[in-house]
This record gives sequence, structure tokens and C-alpha cells, in this order.
Amino acid sequence: MILFIQETIDKLTWAGEFAPLLVCLSVLFWILAVRLRFIQRPFVQPFILLLFLGGMGYLILGSAFVWVVLCMLLGLGFAMHTLAFDLVASIMIRLEHRVIVNSWIDGKGFSGRVQALGWRGVELCDRWGRFIIVPNRFLVQQSFTISNPGDYRTEIQCWISPNQTLLEAEKKILHWVYDAPWISKLYGIYPSTANERIIVVEVSLLRAEDENKVLRALRTIVEQS
Repeated sequence: MILFIQETIDKLTWAGEFAPLLVCLSVLFWILAVRLRFIQRPFVQPFILLLFLGGMGYLILGSAFVWVVLCMLLGLGFAMHTLAFDLVASIMIRLEHRVIVNSWIDGKGFSGRVQALGWRGVELCDRWGRFIIVPNRFLVQQSFTISNPGDYRTEIQCWISPNQTLLEAEKKILHWVYDAPWISKLYGIYPSTANERIIVVEVSLLRAEDENKVLRALRTIVEQS
């Protein structure tokens, strides 16, 4: 089948006559595309590249078979370009070592604590406890902020209602802390020296601005009977 296509293309006189013209036009289109920012459209760059490589290949090899190979590679590239982009982006993310597990990232359309670094995407847990997958190519192309784990260590005090014991309050806090997306590390839970009905929770927050959210959530959990 491939040989038949090759023979058919070789019989077309335009493949040889217009090869230099295709090379010149592709270079011109490429310059105009970059100049006019038209290159960002997804279907422009591959076809300009196909014209250029096809024309150059015909001039060098003297055979139109190069057009068949380039068309096959172009189709394969369209089918696999997102996968290849994600794989390359995952390597870049690992080499930069800025996005790490338990760090909090905020970007356009996504935010959350990093749960795992994958080859296709990064798994996040957002403020509502939902797990989302962000493709690696988005993290490479877009700008986002990063808060490393343990950036803000603080103590949060909660009043315990008379209807529950310290042990019951501690169990509630432990159950909530391990699933809370704002907390990176729990250092300890102990009663206050000033008042035995006040419990102190010492934690590291991913972001300092989340302290009020954690305080309200803990008070809601602990102070309810």
C-alpha cells in the first residue's frame, strides 16, 4: 500500500516542480505566523512544518516517499502530542523540584494541596476535600503560586463544651485534621495550662491566611456537644 502511494505521488509532476516553491512559501508563512502571532493556532504550525520538511526532503532525496512518511508522522503527532507534552512536563516539574507533595498551589482554574506527582498530571485536594487531576502541561504553561508545607506554624485554642470530655474532643480533632486540606502537619493536641476546658491544637498551615478557616472549623467541631 505504501509503495503504491509512493509511486502515485512520484508520478505527480508538481511534487518535484514545486518543491523549491513549497520550501520558500513555508519559510515565508512561518515568519508571518510568528510576526502576526498566528502560530499559536493549533493547526497552523504542523502544516507549515510539513510543507517545509516535505519540500526539503524531496530536494535532498529526490523521492516523494518523504511526503508519505511525514503525513504518517503528522497523524501520529496529532494523536500523541498531549501525552508527549505531559510526559516532558512531568520531567521538568520533577527536575525543578518546586511542586512537591503537600505543597499548596493556586493557579487559573485550580487550587489545592498536592497529593501525588504523576506522569500525566498532578493530583490535588482542594479546600472542599475533592480530588482533581491537573495535566502537567498546564503547570508548565501557566503561572501559579506555591506555598511549601510547614510555612506557618501556629497554635489554635478551642473551648470544650461541658457535655464532652477531652478525649472525645481529641478524637474529633484527629479525625478532622487528617482530612483537612489546609493543614500540612499536626504537632500535638493538649489542654491549656490556663484553663482545663480549653484545648490547644498545634499545627503547620500551608498558608497563613487559612488560619481563620481552620479556627472556625475546629471550633465548630469541638464546641458542639
